[in-house]
Amino acid sequence: MQSLNVLTASAMQQFRTSIGRPMFRFCVLVQPIIFGLLLGMMYLEKSDMDFTLYAVFGSGLSTFWASICFSSASDIHRERWYGTLETIYAAPAGFKWIVLGKIIGNSIWGFLSICISFSVVTLVFQKQIVISNYLWLGIGLILMTLSLIAIG
Repeated sequence: MQSLNVLTASAMQQFRTSIGRPMFRFCVLVQPIIFGLLLGMMYLEKSDMDFTLYAVFGSGLSTFWASICFSSASDIHRERWYGTLETIYAAPAGFKWIVLGKIIGNSIWGFLSICISFSVVTLVFQKQIVISNYLWLGIGLILMTLSLIAIG
């Protein structure tokens, strides 16, 4: 139970503090719009299936990847720079739970960037979004999230 509390507290702290960095705000809020517009224009003349796959999901995945890699991959370096890495490592709560909570906090922002990208592409280009199987889409999103958490 203590590990779950540490995980939740770390995720909430990371969720609140990471948006304070201007570059992270750009990656989460502006970059999905830019990627969505660029990929939407590139695949506008393609079939609805290709448009959905590359413009909608491609822009969402690339922005999710950017938000996870930009923040999660540099969290350890940032903690080292601030001089708090040793304290986190030696904390009785457990280093792995604190770091996993940080990655989960960044993943929540990554989902927001996917939603922004999806919304921009569907609203601006007004093309039909083709999803043949919602179950496989959900499974794919869960597996994508888990793999990006592992990389982060």
